[in-house]
Amino acid sequence: MKEALSKNCYPVVIAGAGPAGVSVALGLLEARIEVLLIDAAPDMGGQLPSIPSPITNFAGGYKVTGRTAGKDMKEALLAAAERAGEDGVSLTYLPNYQVAKFDARTNELQLKSTVQAKDLTVCGERVVFCTGYRERRLQLPGQAECEPAVYYHGKGEDGDTAVVIGGGDSALLKLLAVAPQMKNVILIHRNKHLKARPDVIAKVSNLPNLEVFLGSQVVALARNAQTGKITVDIETMDGGGRQTRQADWLAVKVGYLPNTEFLADSLLLEKGHVVVDSALHAFDKEERMLPTVFAGGDIVNGSFPRIATACGHGMSIAAEIIKATFENGSLPDGK
Repeated sequence: MKEALSKNCYPVVIAGAGPAGVSVALGLLEARIEVLLIDAAPDMGGQLPSIPSPITNFAGGYKVTGRTAGKDMKEALLAAAERAGEDGVSLTYLPNYQVAKFDARTNELQLKSTVQAKDLTVCGERVVFCTGYRERRLQLPGQAECEPAVYYHGKGEDGDTAVVIGGGDSALLKLLAVAPQMKNVILIHRNKHLKARPDVIAKVSNLPNLEVFLGSQVVALARNAQTGKITVDIETMDGGGRQTRQADWLAVKVGYLPNTEFLADSLLLEKGHVVVDSALHAFDKEERMLPTVFAGGDIVNGSFPRIATACGHGMSIAAEIIKATFENGSLPDGK
């Protein structure tokens, strides 16, 4: 695997080295198609390294955590790159670079380094975007001083009271995980109805140490320097009232945002998600299908945000590129 750019135009450029992007690369390397793989993070894996819990809804991944799955995924890609290299086909891996701009007319990508003042420009005969989601973060008065006690992954130490913000599966599963170690747990959700699975809601409703604020939001945080406690200001969404609670720490699970801002001027987006056809081709702003531009994983409009979905998208995109590459000849053998 090459880690330095020796040229600026490649058969395939993949933006995003999470499950979707790596799956594309695996499929293409098996077909001996050269790839440039770009990622804004220092290592591949996407969100996998930040998932400490078992991935129970991924075939073959039961009891495997996101961290171990990310490591296995990297090892699989390195092995595939080594095999392809024996046939003179290379994988070029470019970490710490994010796409700043994409030109859908030329398939040119302007890259910006996340660690140094060094910009690059590359192009691909085909371009694949698998840039994934990022967590939606709080933006509250007083948050800066409370930041050490605000968790988007993991949790704080056991204590008297923990606050969980959110109403989906992730929030409620976090609540169930921490409730046995806390005297009190508080759930705050903007909507009047929870969005989690019915079985998870049923389990949460049976917690004896639970206080729930539905149709409410956190509007401010404050930290007591002496006790380390956080004061959480909670306000109903209709403005009907405000209450405060003291907590040792907060777990925030309020959804995700697609990493697609850089595509807003070039591709057709819907609520930040890339609009694609059945073969995962993207469209330009004039709603014309782009035969050499693809998108996969969480950023696809209407996609079900799961690791298995991302992997499936990745291999489907690889198959489309392989067919187009070898349409005038026989396909390479593969399983």
